[in-house]
Amino acid sequence: MEVMPKINGNLLENMLFKVNYYYVLTFLIVSLVKLLVIVYDILTFPVYLLAQKPWQRREKASAIRSQQIDPEDPLSPWVQSVVAPKHFIDSCHTVDEAIKKSIDYNGHENNCMAYREIVDEEVHHLNGKPITKLVQTDYKWVTYGQFDDRVSRIGRGLILNGVKPKDIVMIFADTSIDWYTCAQAILRMGASVGTLYSSLNDEGIVHGLNETEVTHVITSRQLLPKLLKLNKQIPRMSTVIYFDNRVASNKTNNDEDNAIRDECNARTVRLVPLRELESAGQQASANGITFATPKPEDIAVVLYTSGSTGVPKGVKITHKNFLKAIYSYKQLFNSLLESRDQQLYIGYLPLAHILELVTESIMFIVGIRIGYSTPNTLTDTSTAVRPGDRGDASLLQPTFMVAVPLVLDRIRKGIADKINRKGLIARKVFEFFVDYKTFWSEQGFDTPIMNRVLCAKFQAVVGGRLSIIFAGGAPLSQDTQKAIKSCLNIRLLQGYGSTETSMVGCIMDMDDTTFGRVGAPLIDTKVTLINWEEGGYRNTDRPNPRGEMVISSDAVSHGYYKLEAATEEAYYKDSDGNTWFKTGDIAEVFPNGTFKIIDRKKDLIKLAQGEYVSLGKIEAELKCNPFVDNICVYGHLYHSYLVALVVPNQLALTKLARRLKVDYISYGELCSDKKIVAYLTAQIKKHCASAKLNKYETPMTVNLVPEEWTPDTGLVTAAMKLKRKNIVTKYQRCIDAMYQISDNNNS
Repeated sequence: MEVMPKINGNLLENMLFKVNYYYVLTFLIVSLVKLLVIVYDILTFPVYLLAQKPWQRREKASAIRSQQIDPEDPLSPWVQSVVAPKHFIDSCHTVDEAIKKSIDYNGHENNCMAYREIVDEEVHHLNGKPITKLVQTDYKWVTYGQFDDRVSRIGRGLILNGVKPKDIVMIFADTSIDWYTCAQAILRMGASVGTLYSSLNDEGIVHGLNETEVTHVITSRQLLPKLLKLNKQIPRMSTVIYFDNRVASNKTNNDEDNAIRDECNARTVRLVPLRELESAGQQASANGITFATPKPEDIAVVLYTSGSTGVPKGVKITHKNFLKAIYSYKQLFNSLLESRDQQLYIGYLPLAHILELVTESIMFIVGIRIGYSTPNTLTDTSTAVRPGDRGDASLLQPTFMVAVPLVLDRIRKGIADKINRKGLIARKVFEFFVDYKTFWSEQGFDTPIMNRVLCAKFQAVVGGRLSIIFAGGAPLSQDTQKAIKSCLNIRLLQGYGSTETSMVGCIMDMDDTTFGRVGAPLIDTKVTLINWEEGGYRNTDRPNPRGEMVISSDAVSHGYYKLEAATEEAYYKDSDGNTWFKTGDIAEVFPNGTFKIIDRKKDLIKLAQGEYVSLGKIEAELKCNPFVDNICVYGHLYHSYLVALVVPNQLALTKLARRLKVDYISYGELCSDKKIVAYLTAQIKKHCASAKLNKYETPMTVNLVPEEWTPDTGLVTAAMKLKRKNIVTKYQRCIDAMYQISDNNNS
């Protein structure tokens, strides 16, 4: 027998088998596993049916989640029909009022936040490169009462240092307990919080500080050098308050404080350690310093976006906007109230992002404890964790976390890489189990044996207790959603919102089992679809209406800071006085009232033969490819096809080089190897075909980029979104060369 018959199905798709005993063995073992599982399913089906009552879950999953106010009018908005449960936040008018009521509600003596301090730093070397590893304490807990006292101390300290009500105090720092505490202190004394991503480039930092004309900036010791070197470009900055996450008793800290202060005297910038500001606020408590009470219409936060199309824009969010955003999620957090003592949230995303800021505020007000982490210390294998030490998730054992699609894509690739290293048999068995769990979950069943055998191993990476991940910030691919949900055995709720809407929009509920959707409108939120003729999307499309998603809510912000033209372009009021925000994202709505993001206006281009192509849709699909870490697809009106710049996964690429027996001296040389480039180009075309993308949506030529795209390079935003203009400018010669190669091949 020279050639075996072709076997249909996902198991051995697109492979022709000759006499190769390894593939035969793989086929037999996986087939045996499938057979045993099928037999087990048949024998145990009646037991699972009676014990789990899957019809109840299916009924909840298929329920109507939102409806149009007027089904006869295509422009009529979709709204939830759920009655919001009562909560003390209903009667609050300012953020600080909600925080104070939460402290009373949850108990002054109960824990609310945890943090780790840095004891020491060690420099390790990996492939010749120095990597800083941290020696950290275990988690230390802060009670609601201690948090309340500290907020007041910092608030009084800010007043003593010249901050006045309605001033903007900018926070330029990474996420930490100090970040959130300082923000609440600013709000308590009647000022406004300004936020800048710590990963912004110099241009973005200078722009944000100068546009707001701030005099006081709060930062961390680590970011002081980055901020102070820009001092001459920020003329109004007079006071910099900084905090430190190292052990407070470390004598070296005081010596460094004095050295930094001496350096700043020559810069005409006054430097104040946060602990000194707190101490001054403590002493002032007896002097009768009072806090101004802001109005609901006053600005609570000026939150700067990550600036994907230029310098970041400041979004004005009032106290009323912020509280309404929290209120809108009541249906979600109401389901957590009864078990809040057992819930624990791990915060590691930037608090300068509306997603993390609102989520942490929801957790605090509901009474769910928060443990702080960083992307570099999250797991046992994170880059800043010493070998043998435990990462933050292992210590905290969180039940709830938020993730952006980029993080989840990397987790999925990491899982796949571990499985692939165990060989073809392990990979095929793993793929079968993921498909198996997904199938039964959609039917309303749980898989307890698989949860113990397979999922528990992956759960251990994030502490072993994780039950909910809320995904937002960008569209999440269905493949990643299925893989993460199945491997971790969790509820993976995808949502949709924006800085301009204070994170209000849509979210999946606990009973929603669909993939690729962002759920239904939140409480007291209206969502409508308006036609986008150029892209061919209309709210009269059948079977599902499609169009640009437009959102109205009391959470919709008051526009962009000092940008009236941009505000008028993106916001408008209807005849009833309701404010609407045009998101620029294209959605379709399903019969049960849930939405799916399918395109973005800014990512749409027109090719030479008149086809409209969504670059973002193609990139989101190709980021799932194991060889791709990041990708920028490019098209031009004068060409009828696309090209792509790819940042490859270094581990996958070096393994491929060994497999293809490619010799190279440097990684850059590997990325330009013709055999490697040809292989990855073929893989990308194959991936596009399997994703059922059209030929004109498939990149014809690929260029591998050896350097990583980070916010520091100016090629991606702080939220890791592509800066297309910057990328095209930097790689214009590569793009021109790709088109020339393709034109020559086609001629």
